[in-house]
Amino acid sequence: MLSKDCSVSILKRVVARRFGHEDRVVMIWKVFWEGEGIFSGMDIDETAWVCIRPYSDDSHIGAMTETCTRQVPVQYLTSRKKDPTVQAFWKMTQEVNEEDEREIVRFQAKLLGDGGILEAEVVNE
Repeated sequence: MLSKDCSVSILKRVVARRFGHEDRVVMIWKVFWEGEGIFSGMDIDETAWVCIRPYSDDSHIGAMTETCTRQVPVQYLTSRKKDPTVQAFWKMTQEVNEEDEREIVRFQAKLLGDGGILEAEVVNE
């Protein structure tokens, strides 16, 4: 297991694009996570999109967010799931993903502007 004084890094390369179309905003991105130092060889290839649009009926106030993310780890990560270093790598990437989800919700709130009502719930499946 990693000590609290241990410094580690994961290089995250991101290519992203945002499209506005009539009543929706679509963002797509491609990410390559590359472990460095003790995480060397632990890489993840990620492709994702998010679509933010107002509800299509008058029964709801706010916006709907649809998201799809695909992460493909290198074989090293899938074959050594119980290794403490691999578990620490997964934990770090999960924490970054959770922060990304919060950022999407903040962006959605910004799209609605001041006075907009937003009920956002992040559901992991």
